[in-house]
Amino acid sequence: MAWQHLGQYLAWITLIAVLFTCSHVPDSRAQGNVAPQTPGERTSPNPPPTPGESEPPSPPPPAQGQEAPSPPPPATEERETPSPPPVPTTGVIFGRVTATAPPTTGPKEGSVPGPVPGGSLVPVAVARVGIAPVGSDHVWWVVTSVDGSFAIRVPAGAYRVTLEAHPSRGVAKGLPATVTVEAGQQTRFDIHLDSGIR
Repeated sequence: MAWQHLGQYLAWITLIAVLFTCSHVPDSRAQGNVAPQTPGERTSPNPPPTPGESEPPSPPPPAQGQEAPSPPPPATEERETPSPPPVPTTGVIFGRVTATAPPTTGPKEGSVPGPVPGGSLVPVAVARVGIAPVGSDHVWWVVTSVDGSFAIRVPAGAYRVTLEAHPSRGVAKGLPATVTVEAGQQTRFDIHLDSGIR
C-alpha cells in the first residue's frame, strides 16, 4: 500500500517537472524574425537611421595629451592708418623793386623850404619781373604792386631773374641773376634800380 502511494507521488512530481520545462521553451512564432545574437556582439541602443537620412558628422576627439582647439577670437574693427602729409615740391620767390629818388628843389607843403636831398628809396610799381628756369626758354612774368612787392610760386629749382621797367626808373645792376628755390621754402630777392643821379 505504501509503495502504491509512493509511485503516485513520483508520477505527480514528474508531470509537474515536464509542464514547467515546456512553459520555458522559446516559441519562434511569438518572437518573429529575430536574428540570433552572436555571443560577444553588442546591440546598438539607437535604431539604425532610415534610408535617405544622414547623420551629422561629429568632430573628431582631441588626441591624447592635446587640448581641444579654442574658438577663434572675435574679429576686431580695423582702423585706417592716416596717410602722411604730402611732401612739398614748390617754393616761393618774393621781393621788392625800388629805385633811388632824385633830389628835388622847391618847397613842399608842410615841409621846410629849401632843397630836398636825393638818395631815398621809392617803390617801383607796375614793373615786370621775369622768372625763367635755368636752361629753359619758358618765362613766368609777375607785375609789382603799388609798394613795389612781388611774389610767385614755382617748382623747386634754379631760376634766372630779369626785369622790365620804364627806362626813366633807372637800370637794375646785377641782372639777370640766378636764384635757387627750395621746396617748401620762401626765397627773397630784392631788385634795386639805379638812375645814376646823385
